[in-house]
Amino acid sequence: MSLCRFDFEFRCESASLVRTIEAHVVGAGGTFAGSAREGTFSLPTPIGVFEGIYRIEGRVIAIEVLEKPFFVPCGAIESQLLRFVKEAI
Repeated sequence: MSLCRFDFEFRCESASLVRTIEAHVVGAGGTFAGSAREGTFSLPTPIGVFEGIYRIEGRVIAIEVLEKPFFVPCGAIESQLLRFVKEAI
């Protein structure tokens, strides 16, 4: 069961979007596995681990956070993810 779920529309190629997100996750010490259609990610941070999955259909990426630090609100995660999506556009 997901703790947070976000859907973002994008205009670039899905592979470009996935590469941008992967670069951010891996650059921050996390792991990323997947394709231009679906995959998983994990990001250890000083405040706890973030884990989730993503799926792309058409021009929408759906991201589900499956694990996160208890005190981090979904809105804060959504804001950061939205920055990654906007960067790829």
